[in-house]
Amino acid sequence: MAAAAALNDEGHHSRAADLLAVLDLPDSDRLVYQAVRAAIGQGSLRAAMLHLAALADREDRLDPTTWTLSRIAESRVRRLRPVVDAPEPLADASERVAAWQQQAQEAGDDGAVAELARLERRLFVEHAVLASFHGRYRDNLESLAGVVDTDLAVSAGREEHEFQVEVQSLLLEAQVVLDDRSTSDDLARSLARLLVHPDVPYGVADAALLRVEVALLMTGGWSDTARLLGSIRHSNARWSFRSGSLAQLFEGVTMIALGRARDAGHALEPVVEQLRIADPHGILPLAAATLTFSHALAGPLEQVIAHLPLSEPGRGSSWVVRRAARHYQLLASARTENRGEAARRLQDRATNDLRQEARVWALVSLAAAVRLGRQEAVAELGALAATVSGPLARTCSLYSQALLDSDVGLLTEAMECAAASDDYRLVADIAQSGINATTRNQDRTGLRVIQRRLRELLPDAPQADAGGVDLDSLTAREREVAALAAAGRSNRAIAQKLVVSVRTVEGHLYQVYSKLSVSTRSELAELVPVESGL
Repeated sequence: MAAAAALNDEGHHSRAADLLAVLDLPDSDRLVYQAVRAAIGQGSLRAAMLHLAALADREDRLDPTTWTLSRIAESRVRRLRPVVDAPEPLADASERVAAWQQQAQEAGDDGAVAELARLERRLFVEHAVLASFHGRYRDNLESLAGVVDTDLAVSAGREEHEFQVEVQSLLLEAQVVLDDRSTSDDLARSLARLLVHPDVPYGVADAALLRVEVALLMTGGWSDTARLLGSIRHSNARWSFRSGSLAQLFEGVTMIALGRARDAGHALEPVVEQLRIADPHGILPLAAATLTFSHALAGPLEQVIAHLPLSEPGRGSSWVVRRAARHYQLLASARTENRGEAARRLQDRATNDLRQEARVWALVSLAAAVRLGRQEAVAELGALAATVSGPLARTCSLYSQALLDSDVGLLTEAMECAAASDDYRLVADIAQSGINATTRNQDRTGLRVIQRRLRELLPDAPQADAGGVDLDSLTAREREVAALAAAGRSNRAIAQKLVVSVRTVEGHLYQVYSKLSVSTRSELAELVPVESGL
């Protein structure tokens, strides 16, 4: 039993299952419980339910510890299955443990009182985990602050270390989603310190980092916290997702932000295939939605369609996974279907986020809507950004104000803020918004300023349609003439190359200058750089 428990603690669930398979499980309730843990750890929910059913059949003979832990395990399994009664096992366990505590106190059984107090605290954590799963972050923000100890002594016992890792990660997750920074710095430093403690087992560390980092996945305003937790990524090889599915998911999201959509698709495809086989954390919809978006950016359309069914989040995924998956679904639909409708729905999502006090997620949604060209969301984005802290909020505030005031200086400052956070897609989208606005206003000077700063910030990015001008409005011959003129060729040289008259070249250039709102070759070169090849 100790060997199976140790293997499960260290995340070797398949080895624990192999060990238990050669034993006579019916003779030991605690061994059956370890089989439940091994099955859950491997994502084998059917096997877990079968073992839990075996324990339920002998419920009357189970000791309080095994009975309570089995009810906690049942709640976890129910969370990952399409059922709605995950709280029921926890409510039953809390009621029975309270009754047992009263009996033990009346009998003066100090040992039983201490053990039941441990179980009561275990149930407290599980209720908080369930609140997190359902998106009730305000509940955790209010209930967990009083039990957190950021000055825990190194000499504290294993159980205390485990408890603090769990409650601190749940509280930090709530703070990230709700953008509450009252104790976030101390909390993040404490959590980073606790996670490398040798007494913290694999499963506890894995779950803690999973919940915090998924919450941080799209909340750029918490980059300092993300960097702090990222500093411990390679400190403990036991943590599965550091070299597994979640690590690859983060890598894919990072590549998308860096403008490397095709590379992101290559990184995410094996993740999705792996999660289709076993998904113990319920993150398949998010991975599939992210892959769908990367394919929407890089093509082809058939690959986008192929993964859409997998990206549909269900009850088996946490609120934050469902929320992120919906976001990437909408971003993908903006590329493949109706851009305006996707932008409208993103703005509506922000309204729903604010009802749940998830201000950072609302900010992400509104920023996405504005990036897709929804003018009705610009003022709302600025108003919300003023209430949120961090680099993302600063970028969004500048972005909104620049569009409202048609201020090129503020817009380039917003681009610089986005570049400082390594979000190169946001840099390009902000530039595109500004270029569209300056083109509409026939502000050639502002247009050139934005383009020049874009090339400085993203020297390796494609610049042809980042120019924001409608190159499709040019005829094929006009595009040829524009490219040669931008390369510095004279009218005579262009005429000789195209075998036309100089007057014909002059006529084409007149049309190009008129359509692109430029008056000189230098301005044309900024709009249509030679390397674009048109």
